[in-house]
Amino acid sequence: MSNDVAELLIEEEKVPWVFHLLRPPTKSAFRELAESIAPIGLFIHDSDHVYSWQRFELETAGPLLTPEGWLPPPTTSTFSG
Repeated sequence: MSNDVAELLIEEEKVPWVFHLLRPPTKSAFRELAESIAPIGLFIHDSDHVYSWQRFELETAGPLLTPEGWLPPPTTSTFSG
C-alpha cells in the first residue's frame, strides 16, 4: 500500500472518510468487515480487478448500502484518450 493514499484530498475532505485496508484479502475477511461497518453510505471498489472478485465485492456490499447509498461501477476498460 502506498503512503500517499488520499494525498490529493484536503484535510476537510478526509474527515468523513474511513479507509479500510483488507488484511488478509480473503472473501471471509471482506464479508466480516463489510458487515461490521454496515450500513454503508458509499462503497468504492478499488482492489483486485478480476471479474470474480469485483462481482463478489459488489454482491456483498450492495445489500448493505443505506437507502441513499452509492455503489459506483468499477472501471471496466482502459482510457485510451
